[in-house]
Amino acid sequence: MFAQGKLIPYVSNNSPTPFIEGLIGLGAYFIDFQTLVPISLYITVEIIKALQIYFISNDIELYDEKSDRSIDCRSLSIPEELGTITHVLSDKTGTLTENVMIFRNCAIDNIDYGGDRINPDKAVRSEQLYIRTMNSKYHPILRHFFTNILLNNSVVVNHIPHTDLLELGNFEGGCYNIGNSSFYDVSEEKYNKMVDAIKNGETIDEDDLMMIRPSNLHLSFDDRLTVIEEEDTPIPTPSPYPTPDNNGNSPSDSSPTSPIYRPLSSIASFSRKVSTVVRRSILRPISDFIPTRKRLLSLKHEVKNPYEAESPDELALIEGAELYNYVLLERAATSVTISTPENAEKRYEVLLILPFDATRKRMSVIVRTSKGPLLYCKGADSAIMSNLNDDSQEDQRVESVKKHVDSYAAKGLRTLCFAMKYISEEEFENFADSYRFIMEDPSTERENMLSEKAGEIEKGLTLLGVTGIEDRLQDGVPETLCSLREAGLQVWLLTGDKLETAQNIATSSGLFHPLRPIRVIENEFDAEETSEAAGCNIILSPIAVKLAQENNAFLLSALKKAKTVLCYRMTPSEKAAIVNFVKNKIKGTVLAIGDGANDVPMIQAAHVGIGLAGKEGLQAAMACDFALARFRFLSRLLLVHGHWCYYRLATMFLYFLYKNSNVVCVLFLYQFFNGWSGNDFIDPLWGVAYPIIFTSVQPVFVGVLDQDETAEKLTKQPAKYNVGRENLLYTPKLFGRDVIDGIYQASVIYFVCHLSLLESSIGFWEMGFYVSTASIFVNSAHLAVQVKYWHWRLAAIFLFFIILHFSYFFGFYTSIAYGFVPDSPIFMPEHAVSDSRFWICQSIIIVLSIIPRFTSICLMDYLHSMQ
Repeated sequence: MFAQGKLIPYVSNNSPTPFIEGLIGLGAYFIDFQTLVPISLYITVEIIKALQIYFISNDIELYDEKSDRSIDCRSLSIPEELGTITHVLSDKTGTLTENVMIFRNCAIDNIDYGGDRINPDKAVRSEQLYIRTMNSKYHPILRHFFTNILLNNSVVVNHIPHTDLLELGNFEGGCYNIGNSSFYDVSEEKYNKMVDAIKNGETIDEDDLMMIRPSNLHLSFDDRLTVIEEEDTPIPTPSPYPTPDNNGNSPSDSSPTSPIYRPLSSIASFSRKVSTVVRRSILRPISDFIPTRKRLLSLKHEVKNPYEAESPDELALIEGAELYNYVLLERAATSVTISTPENAEKRYEVLLILPFDATRKRMSVIVRTSKGPLLYCKGADSAIMSNLNDDSQEDQRVESVKKHVDSYAAKGLRTLCFAMKYISEEEFENFADSYRFIMEDPSTERENMLSEKAGEIEKGLTLLGVTGIEDRLQDGVPETLCSLREAGLQVWLLTGDKLETAQNIATSSGLFHPLRPIRVIENEFDAEETSEAAGCNIILSPIAVKLAQENNAFLLSALKKAKTVLCYRMTPSEKAAIVNFVKNKIKGTVLAIGDGANDVPMIQAAHVGIGLAGKEGLQAAMACDFALARFRFLSRLLLVHGHWCYYRLATMFLYFLYKNSNVVCVLFLYQFFNGWSGNDFIDPLWGVAYPIIFTSVQPVFVGVLDQDETAEKLTKQPAKYNVGRENLLYTPKLFGRDVIDGIYQASVIYFVCHLSLLESSIGFWEMGFYVSTASIFVNSAHLAVQVKYWHWRLAAIFLFFIILHFSYFFGFYTSIAYGFVPDSPIFMPEHAVSDSRFWICQSIIIVLSIIPRFTSICLMDYLHSMQ
């Protein structure tokens, strides 16, 4: 109001209860402006995340045909974090590698025995070592070495009774009888001919075969061995020398002249194969079942190994020993039976087993011999070499074995050292009593006390030898690590291997960039020196890892500047500690990936945990956020899906804040012209439905399907991942920009409508229809300008809600009863759209509102394309 040229504020002077009116006005403002708080945003974002996870789960590019596994998304709340990762911490064995261990090399008694790598998937026997093992009577170290391998593990032998073989039936009463069936077309001569051929291992004419069913083949055990043995494979004969006592081993369960039947596993394998095939049908052609020589040899090589092992390392060692006629026959609760080249069988009484733990990094078994208890120990080279007896420390043979250990590690082989020690009866009894007493201790320190106690007796060892086991890299690992580096991620490799093995894997896998220097940090001095360099490949020793846990400033500075980091000789608890260090001290967004139960603490400590469903079980896959089948899928999960999820959610957050500020500002501007009464000129039902129906589904579609870049481009240009890694799309600056844009567009919407209808006869509700229609047009156009990937589904959903907007007003205002609201707006929409001012007004509003945003987007895209 104006009086004498001065603006006079509107004041309500005629209210009988101004205080009550003030409270009512305050409540009205709360109702009008509550839309500023995006309550529906939470539900919308959860829907978007769930749908994003659905599409990630159904990505065919993340399916591994070999294992028949696709990605398993076990968390629905963190897909956007896949696009903000700054540090990737990975296990090695089973994660970067296949975890299919192959026995490649061994060094025994100062001599290196390595097989030629003819078949990359199969160990190749060293003929030089094989010749020595055929009469290991004169080589006690060699005998103890292989015995140590067979006894010092948890491998179990699967025995399948040979009674599951086949039955040929009988010929009686002039016909061939098998079970309840009789066949008169089979002559007795033909039947006898076939039985003789099977017993003699001869080839049977396929035309002479008949019908049989599964049961028990009437052949002796030796006959079956004869059938299965290959003609060109020499069968070891009994040694002409007297049976050695093997340094006091218990007497053999069989005589020295007993036949050596290594093909025990073949018999079990054949039985399993036949049983499986037979169960498919009661009656099948005899050609499917008769164990002819050719067929049995093929079955022998098709079936799986009869051993069950807790780790692939142990299985590889057992199979490697079997190449030299040291075979594990049976493992019982208190004994282990093996087959040696000189004797058919030997049974060892197990007195005590000292299991492996991460502190000792070794395991031992104590068996009884005629010379007293004998301890066999195997473990990491550092754990074995440091516990040798004083005489061995100066032994040239030990020095030679150490060189072989370094040589194997340089090849990337996993090394294990084997040692032994005789114990007196008195010493063993005292130790066993103390050890069993600690085992009964119910306290939480029992495991630590058992480890310390076991370490007391594992001293003064005599070194036997070392093995080298190959664990090949998975397909696509070098390419994946290279892509992660190009994306600006700092990759850490955490492994329990020794330095040489870990460094070789880091180089061959592409973790270490070949043009960047490698810095090994062993102590604080090395950390201070490395802190001045940037972009290095850093190797942390166990001592340096402890410095990191102690928050050493120099080491922290060096790690922040490093390109990649390798930590060797890591325990599971140390891996989790490193993850927490990177999270809390380096302030990174951490992704941890592993495949075994020992990786679970590390996976659960990270922001995003990735588990691989590998050969070490499903513990990691069950405890993670995302389970993958292969490491190479990590590149697509982060660089493609992670980037998309971050981009989509960041865009949707900003859009919701813009949209709500836009709606509230329109109502706020109206208050300047209605005496600050708090009245709302927009239809109340439409105002409630607008944020949760009319403008909530379009953002969901955009948040699930929009793509700022194609998957191919994101894969080929990993550097684009920096958008999420550096959080470039959701910042206070962009938040302020969108809020200001919302206020600007609200001003355009209100004042264009106000000026277009100035001094007209249009009523209160028609003005609201003008503004409501302009709001949905502008908000939809604002979102459409930001869409980078248009398709018919998205266009259809935008068009649908615009039509729904008009349908609501036409349907509701046509059917509304007179007097339902004051000044009922019956047929108001028809009157408004028939006026040309309505369409001119809407066109002006859309153009003026969108021009700033559209111009800025075009300018930024142009500048981006010029780079």
